[in-house]
Amino acid sequence: MLKKLKVDAKRAMPREVMSTVITVPAHFDDRQRKAVLAAAALAELPAPNLVEEPVAAALHYGVKSRSHGQLLMVYDLGGGTFDVTILTMGSQEVRVLAKDGLTALGGKEFDETLIALILAQFEQTLGAPLSPDALDA
Repeated sequence: MLKKLKVDAKRAMPREVMSTVITVPAHFDDRQRKAVLAAAALAELPAPNLVEEPVAAALHYGVKSRSHGQLLMVYDLGGGTFDVTILTMGSQEVRVLAKDGLTALGGKEFDETLIALILAQFEQTLGAPLSPDALDA
């Protein structure tokens, strides 16, 4: 995938890409970060740097809103993870004050909880659980 992105960037840019930034989940440990850097090396990406996803989101927000000098909480609710970063943003720097994440909480878990709630409501309304055939429709 990284090789394809490199090819696409070369096609879209009139000049050579000199460095790259790859976002990673905030909860990635050292082994996982090294694996991303190894993948970047295999794709021959120049000077890869890693930025945590919530920090990347905060940078984008800060550039657009000029929210310098504020304390920000940025969260990333993904398909299977929930990451939170607390940071301050100055005119020349971003300082991460705290970060944490849950690898077992995300969109998938919200979907499963919502489905369980809907099924419980159907059972309460109908007086019986939905038949297995109804779930296949």
